[in-house]
This record gives sequence, structure tokens and C-alpha cells, in this order.
Amino acid sequence: MCNCDLPEDDPRTYCQGCYNKRQKDRQKQEQKPATLCWTCINSVPINVKGKYLTGCPWSMSFQPVEGWTAEEREYRTSYLKSDKKLITYLVRECPMYFPSDRELEAKIRNEKI
Repeated sequence: MCNCDLPEDDPRTYCQGCYNKRQKDRQKQEQKPATLCWTCINSVPINVKGKYLTGCPWSMSFQPVEGWTAEEREYRTSYLKSDKKLITYLVRECPMYFPSDRELEAKIRNEKI
């Protein structure tokens, strides 16, 4: 790979290696935002002796959470050679959101009730 020091808006062409790197960098910047659920302790229901200590309607039964701000997303999958439509959500705000804490989760799982 060369050492191209051309600015982003320079009309000259880059070598293939630098062009590919810049394309990958742009794609990373354009990635869709992550859903809030990925960092929420309620995203994984924890059941201890028949009592749920964590969980939400979405993580337990794929029902939208009342009061959340979310954008519905539709995806097509070819899983097992079927053309199924998958509905999911990009959650931006949720009344049941609680930031995940791995130590707290471990403590809850080990707690005797």
C-alpha cells in the first residue's frame, strides 16, 4: 500500500489500496445507529425460581414496549430457503431501559430468592 496524503476532496485518483481504505472508512461512518436494547439489562430475561428479575415485553415475547420511541425496520431473510419478512425496531428511548452492568447481572443470577 502506498502513502497517499491526498485530502478527501482532492479530485485526483488514489491508488487502489487507499481508495479501498477510504471506502471502508466511509461505510463505517454511514452505519446505522445501534438499538438501545443492545446495552440494556432487560434485553435478556433472567428467571430465578420462577420469578423474572429482568426482561421486557420485547425481550420476553417480541411485543413492543409501551411508551418507547422506536422506528420499525423490515428485513427480508433467506434463512432455510424461505423468503420471510422480519420486523424489528431501532429503539431510541424506552421507559424500561436500564444500562447493562455485567457484575450486577452476575449478582442477580447468583442471588438466592
